[in-house]
Amino acid sequence: MAVKSTDWVIESDPKIASKDPIQSDGTNLTVSEFSVLYSAPPEFLILTLENLFKNTESGGLNSQTSLIFLLIWSIYLTLLQSLDNRQVRFDLLEYILDKQLHVQLLENLFLMMYHSSDDSESKRKNADLEEDEVFFNQVLHSCKQPIGEIDFLENPLKFRNFVVDRRFGIARSALYVYRQCLITIPNIVRSWYQMVKAPQKSLVQQITKKHFTGSLISKELNQIRKTDREELGNFKIMIISSINEINAVYQCNQIQFFLKFEFPLDYPLSPVEIQFTKPNDVSNEICLKWVQRLKLFLHKMNCSLIEGIIMIKPNMDRFFEGFEECIICLFVLQPGNGQLPRFTCYQCRKKYHISCIRKWFRTNHTPSCPQCKFVFKV
Repeated sequence: MAVKSTDWVIESDPKIASKDPIQSDGTNLTVSEFSVLYSAPPEFLILTLENLFKNTESGGLNSQTSLIFLLIWSIYLTLLQSLDNRQVRFDLLEYILDKQLHVQLLENLFLMMYHSSDDSESKRKNADLEEDEVFFNQVLHSCKQPIGEIDFLENPLKFRNFVVDRRFGIARSALYVYRQCLITIPNIVRSWYQMVKAPQKSLVQQITKKHFTGSLISKELNQIRKTDREELGNFKIMIISSINEINAVYQCNQIQFFLKFEFPLDYPLSPVEIQFTKPNDVSNEICLKWVQRLKLFLHKMNCSLIEGIIMIKPNMDRFFEGFEECIICLFVLQPGNGQLPRFTCYQCRKKYHISCIRKWFRTNHTPSCPQCKFVFKV
C-alpha cells in the first residue's frame, strides 16, 4: 500500500498521551518534586507559539509552506531539548497535547518522507508502494550519512545544505524532524503510534527500527558513560552493549537493590523494560513504588534513562539513611536472614535486628538496651 494522507486516520479520538504525570502510576509524586514550581510557560511564549502554529499547516507537499512547517517544528523541538527546567518543559509539552498538534505533525512527517516536493498531486495519489520505496531509498542515499546520526545542533550551518534541495529537501527535513521527535518527545510518539491503523503502524515501526533505534540506544548509553560518578551516588551501572542491556545496583552498606533495563528492538516505540531484584527485608510494595516512579519519569515525562535513575536516587537515599549498623552484630543487614534493624529503643532511638535483640535479652537475662541500658517492659 502506498503512503497516502487518507491512510493516516487515527482509530479513536481520546487524548493521545496522558496530560496527568501521576495518572495510574501508584505514586504520590507531584510535578513540584521535579523542580521549583513556575507559573510557566510565560504568556508571551504561549502567544508566540499560537501565532506560529495557528495557520501553519503542511499545505501541499510541493509548497514552500511544508518547509516552514518543518522548520517551526524543528525549532520548537530544539527548544524543548535544550530546557533544563523540567516544569517549563512539561508545560510546553502540555501545549502540544492541548492543541493536538502532534497528530498533525507525525502524520505529515511520514507523508513527506515518501514524496518528492516537486511531485504533482495526481502523481502522489496514484503512487504505489514500489515507487514510494524507490524514492525513500533515494532520500536516504542523498543524506550522505545515516539519518539517525545527523545532528544539526552541533553544526547548524549544515542544515541549510540539508534542506535546500528541490527534490529531496522536504523529505530529508521530515526524517530529521522525526528523529528530533523520537529524542525529545518519545512518549508522545509512542502514544500516537499505538493509535495508528495497522498498515501504517507497520511502516512506522519498520522505519524506526531500521534507521533510528540503534543510534538512539547508543545515545542513551553514551549519556550514561558521560555521567559524573558523583551524580550516581550509591548507584553503580554496568552497560552490556552487545545485548542492549543495562544493569544498575543501588548499594548502601550491605543493602543491594538490583535493576535491569532492556531496550526493545523497536525502541522508543516500545518502552524500556525494567526488572528488579529486591533486598530481603525491603517490602515488595516499596520496591514497586520505586520502579513505578522510574517508569513515570521514563514513560510519561520523556526523561532519559540516566535522568530517571538519578531522579529516583533521593527517594532511595531517604529510605536507607535511617538504618545504621546494629551494634550487636555490627551489620546493617542481619547475616542470617538479611533483615534490616527495626527494633527501636524508646530512649536513645538506636535500632537493632529483632533476632539480635532477642538473643541479647536472653544472654544478659534482662531486657535492656545495649546502648543506653534502658529497661524494656516485656
